[in-house]
Amino acid sequence: MQKSLINVLIIDDEIDLCQYLAAYLENRGYGTIYCGSGQETMELLNSGKVDICIVDIRLPDINGNVLIQKVHELYPKMKFLIITGSIGFQHNDSLAQLGVGETEVFKKPILDMGDVDLAIKRQFNFD
Repeated sequence: MQKSLINVLIIDDEIDLCQYLAAYLENRGYGTIYCGSGQETMELLNSGKVDICIVDIRLPDINGNVLIQKVHELYPKMKFLIITGSIGFQHNDSLAQLGVGETEVFKKPILDMGDVDLAIKRQFNFD
């Protein structure tokens, strides 16, 4: 899969962050869309092609961990990254089993967007 064919869904209720991250990733050759809730996520996933989700843990209508589990059940090949502003976030075994390691978790504010690009590349085995 070529990078230009990877579609990224950014899920965060901070729309400014979504726009900033989407602009960066589009400049790096990815397709992007974004939304601010779990409900919108499910609607977008049902209506289009997404290869990887970047998920905020604190969403207005669902916990990001729960959303990741639900999306994985419906789309088992989906890949995930996490962004969180929660200082209490704890990585857990259920996330690791879905391929979300500690290197796929980003704390807000994201200081180097290049790290997100590298994490996406790792998920798709790009060099």
